[in-house]
Amino acid sequence: MRPGVRCAAARVVAICVLLLSAGGAVRAQLPDCTDAQASRAGTVIDGVRTWDGLYKSYKLYEQCDDGLVADAYSDAVARLLVEHWSTLPRLAQLAKKNDDFWQFVLDHIDSSDDPGDLRTIKRRAERRCPAGLRSTCRELNKAADSAIKDLPSDQSQAQLR
Repeated sequence: MRPGVRCAAARVVAICVLLLSAGGAVRAQLPDCTDAQASRAGTVIDGVRTWDGLYKSYKLYEQCDDGLVADAYSDAVARLLVEHWSTLPRLAQLAKKNDDFWQFVLDHIDSSDDPGDLRTIKRRAERRCPAGLRSTCRELNKAADSAIKDLPSDQSQAQLR
């Protein structure tokens, strides 16, 4: 191999290694979230009552998933799982359609959620899993369990008994 070709090949390998070490799949860079978008996202998220509504909000405001907007998403995910458990099959359909959305939902089962809600999500995933959704329930259970473990020790001990 000629020296110039060898050098170019080494650069290609180095770039591939860097890309793979940065998370495996390379996703398109999201545009920045403007203050106006963050404000609209917060309003929209507060009104979410269905998985389809959450999915639509996620698609519109994914770039705003930080800070207060992220907290609002976590509240919405917990609210849907606690108050609308019977709609879990619809979440599973959307998750199958979009892996990133499924990961988004799992990521928003977190220690910012109410400890009682986390306990409810965990218990329902263990005991009230709809037919055919065992894998979905296992992942929800795992996410809730992880969030419970991340709670400050006073919250996890006092409110999860």
